[in-house]
Amino acid sequence: HILKISMDFMSDGRARTRDQKLAVVVPEGFDWEEAVRQYFSARLELSHPLQEEALFIQSNWFKEETQVSPSIPGMCTTYLTHEVRIRVVEGKEHMLGAIGLPDLSPFSTVDPDMERTTSWRWVADDTQTDRADLLRQFLQDHQINVDDFEPGAFNDLLDEIHETRIAELRVRRKQLMRHLQIVKVWLTADILSVPHVLVATSKFQRGKRSAISKRPLAMRMRIDEDWETGIENALSLKLGLDKALQEKHIMLDPSSYRLSEESEFSKSFPGLKTLYRIHEVSCSIHNMASATGGFILGLPEGSDFQISRVEDSGDHVVSNYSWKPTSDIFKAGRTLHKTMEDLTVPDAKRRLPTPKLLVNAATTQCSPLSAVSKQTRPLIQEWMSSSKTDWERAHNAAKRIRDKDYSCKQFHDDCVAAFPELALYLGESEESVTTSGRSADDEYQRTI
Repeated sequence: HILKISMDFMSDGRARTRDQKLAVVVPEGFDWEEAVRQYFSARLELSHPLQEEALFIQSNWFKEETQVSPSIPGMCTTYLTHEVRIRVVEGKEHMLGAIGLPDLSPFSTVDPDMERTTSWRWVADDTQTDRADLLRQFLQDHQINVDDFEPGAFNDLLDEIHETRIAELRVRRKQLMRHLQIVKVWLTADILSVPHVLVATSKFQRGKRSAISKRPLAMRMRIDEDWETGIENALSLKLGLDKALQEKHIMLDPSSYRLSEESEFSKSFPGLKTLYRIHEVSCSIHNMASATGGFILGLPEGSDFQISRVEDSGDHVVSNYSWKPTSDIFKAGRTLHKTMEDLTVPDAKRRLPTPKLLVNAATTQCSPLSAVSKQTRPLIQEWMSSSKTDWERAHNAAKRIRDKDYSCKQFHDDCVAAFPELALYLGESEESVTTSGRSADDEYQRTI
């Protein structure tokens, strides 16, 4: 059996399911063995002499990781991790009643600072109750290395799947994917007879402030939750509007509902692709401020406001919101739900300059496919007659592609200079149509 942390109970009444092996921060000036002894003494009430008599270190290993700190943006942190397996000396189990032995009973401990009570349990090492080990093995079976995750990300994924149920893992075409549901709410109100929409402008979490550009109210849903319930929960948890206020003052437009899917690789879980099912809808507020007799959500003036909340994980989150004229957010002459479709269309990519057209009057009678006489040459041969591969530029592009000081523009310029045959996409005209149905210029841009 393995001793694991079952739950943490905070002094403010919050509880968090952990299902984790114990972890100890090694203080500066200590080695890991001394840190473990001090932890067992302070947290588990096992004296040093008792540890020496009843416990022994079976094995230990070490790994080093360097990652960007989630709490101090821009600063890399090096984590030196010592993993240790400690066993109970056979026949000494009766001496360890403080940790639930010999009966493998669950027990609780209180932090020395009295801010947290921790519940512990013994878990069979060879059963499916060890969710963390099962998840780790499942990821490894699909060539996803947990060691590449950001600090704390694996535990977050474990919570998403087994506790909050906001995510699930599925295998599609032999690829493991993380599935999430997102609800987006465009909340509108008339302010001084002008239609406005509520947008998030910034968020402060885990010591990091992040700017948000004109984003609607959004929240992750439980994987088995319907979108109507998701909207109700988002308005309640993100804006503090209880069900009674929602039913009386918020009107949902069912015709505005849109469902879309997006997939991308996660930054927090490298190698794990995420599929987002996005439920998007618009709602309008009516007589909110006059009915409550106070200021709610910055109404009736349309003032900027701030919402502070504590998430189940214990994170303190501060979100800033602003009311913006609908005309500033959406295109003129379009309804809100029609414009929501426009927001899912990515902006047109910047077009790169095209190479010089391959126009040569002397070749106008040549055919690239026909056999020709000694006086003429195939068209492509004629076009390429004065060009050759610039291997120096090609080698430079290959050599410096991972150089942080080597820009995309420099890479582009090297490739275009190295391979003159790229100009064959355009031939004699940028407007000519290729077999794909696209213009020659479009095919060139896609290739580049």
